[in-house]
Amino acid sequence: MTDALTVRPATPADASDLAWAMVEAQRGGDGADHGASEWDVALPGSEEERGELLAAIACEGPPHPCHVSRFLVAERDGRFCGALSGYVGGVHTWDRFRGAWFATFSKRGFAREEAERWLARLDPFLVVRVIVPDDAWRVEWVATRPEHRGRGVAARLLDALLAWARDEGHGQAVVATAIENAAAIRAYERAGFARYAEWRHADYEALTRSAGDVYLRRAL
Repeated sequence: MTDALTVRPATPADASDLAWAMVEAQRGGDGADHGASEWDVALPGSEEERGELLAAIACEGPPHPCHVSRFLVAERDGRFCGALSGYVGGVHTWDRFRGAWFATFSKRGFAREEAERWLARLDPFLVVRVIVPDDAWRVEWVATRPEHRGRGVAARLLDALLAWARDEGHGQAVVATAIENAAAIRAYERAGFARYAEWRHADYEALTRSAGDVYLRRAL
């Protein structure tokens, strides 16, 4: 029996699923409650409203860390199973993300000042925690639909993402996840990543109920 799981580059038609992945991954991505995500804090409101804004940001502007062009999508029998993003910090910058944020909010009738207030809620999440080389391949927003967990989706996505990074000539991949997310840490270690740094902060823990992040890396 063949495995019907396939992995492909994301397109704008996947934006709603990618928005789900971005939120779910920051919440833990494994069904456990790891606290509030950065998107829950920055985009308060209903799940639908949050998803619509993130989907629009993902389709806006030149490629940034959340842009659809940086994602791979997994499907089984034509149905979305999961996704993840890969980007290069020195190229797909957070300044580009901010540009996409303001463009999205402007198109939806928000005043610049209001968009700035919403964006400021992300400040606690965008502080420099651990220095990552600008040319390193960053793995982000790894999430699998609950009904497909435990079936190799994340591993297949990660293999494809690392192959993409190697094809583009990158020598190192880096990923960060919540210190409490033992399942994710084990998955990355199985994929050849090794822990090299941790970041903890009391204010961050008060906001998210997570003590901080563990950073892992591997050669490509």
